[in-house]
Amino acid sequence: MRSIAKLISLIIMLAAAAVVVALAIANRDPVTLSLDPLPRSLELPLYLHLIGAMAVGFLWGCLATWVSNGKTRLRAREGIFRADKAEREAKALREKVERLEAAAEQRQRDQAPALPAADAA
Repeated sequence: MRSIAKLISLIIMLAAAAVVVALAIANRDPVTLSLDPLPRSLELPLYLHLIGAMAVGFLWGCLATWVSNGKTRLRAREGIFRADKAEREAKALREKVERLEAAAEQRQRDQAPALPAADAA
């Protein structure tokens, strides 16, 4: 199953790479990108502008996803904290039960009636 997913991923990546190569070959002419109101402009091939725009969009999407999942990450951290706390409490209770059982056994041994010694006739 995992190898099929890898194969599908490889096919998609190869198709995306083919599209990017075709885009780069078809759009090699330099284009000026004016960054108004800044006094800068970039003169690069069109495909670099397009790939740069896609990269910026990808990064914005990653940031938006990360920010929107903040509550989920917080709940996960809180759940881990609660689970750790419950494990510590369970361990402490197990140790307390063991101590109480040992004390009860000791009390039973101490309170057990002593067997009378056999009298020698």
